[in-house]
Amino acid sequence: MSKFPFRYWEFFWYLCVAIIGGVGNFIVLFVIIKSKKLKSSSPFNILIFALALTDLMASLIGLPNYILSTDAFEHPTGANGDLLCKLFTGYFWTFWLLELSVILLVLISLERRAVVLNPFLTFYETSFKKTVALIIGSIFFTFLISTPNIVGVVYDKNNARGGNFCRYKYTYYESLGIYGAIFLLDTIIPSGIILRCFYDIKNTLKKSDISITPKITSYESLKTSEKTLQLVVLAFFVCIIPNQILYVMSFAKVKEITWNSQIYQIAVLLRFSNSCINPILYSFHSVNFRQNARIAFNSWMKRNQQINFYTRESFITKYRSQSINSNVDSIESNPII
Repeated sequence: MSKFPFRYWEFFWYLCVAIIGGVGNFIVLFVIIKSKKLKSSSPFNILIFALALTDLMASLIGLPNYILSTDAFEHPTGANGDLLCKLFTGYFWTFWLLELSVILLVLISLERRAVVLNPFLTFYETSFKKTVALIIGSIFFTFLISTPNIVGVVYDKNNARGGNFCRYKYTYYESLGIYGAIFLLDTIIPSGIILRCFYDIKNTLKKSDISITPKITSYESLKTSEKTLQLVVLAFFVCIIPNQILYVMSFAKVKEITWNSQIYQIAVLLRFSNSCINPILYSFHSVNFRQNARIAFNSWMKRNQQINFYTRESFITKYRSQSINSNVDSIESNPII
């Protein structure tokens, strides 16, 4: 039996992630770009835009990555096999995008905390350039901690540990150091930051009173920030933590816990599912976002109708002009007298 057979239930799950995540994240991007009322330059919306773009790519790349990693695909061997493992079937790009998604969730948590704890400071000092710089820094940071995956993966069908064709060439102690550091950076520290942000927001709102809430933001808006962070915590621990725990268990050689096992693949799919859940959690649940989505789509539809109307009118005018010219030419070539 193949070490990583093509499983229809996994294919269907990845397909659902691709469809729901693709459509959901595209809608978020579309609304932020098209809506005039949403402040597209605000730190929160910039971060949501970056998260949606990251999740869109992760959602779409998951399905082909899975198919090419199973026995349904005739994988190249030798040097070409190594190259394909590094570029695609070793899951480098997918997990880099998922790592980036985690760091963006951390930045969103910190931004929400800043809104509640220091609303005046956030309003006057947080800039578009600063937020973009943080996102670019996150891209480089996650790429850096993901490089051991692309450097160490090689083609080895007989001893494959990641899919049906690829394994890592590191020794046990090298792996212990590398992936211990990665686990600290992409799981322990992010989860600690997110939990601390949630704790600070909850305590601040308990002590706050509507009368002392700054005028630049409403108490209801601050409560929304608390709910947003609640969803961040829930999504993080339901979708992301199981995959990380099973990774540690597989590294510790717990019986029947390997990458290719069904229980591990469920955890991997849960992590991918986070890419299609994020738009629902951070955008669609917001009344403000739904209102702006309706406005953006109505405006887009009206614009298309106007374009179609003018195109049709232009065609009719051109057709009539050609008909008149044709009739004139006919009269001139066949004079009555």
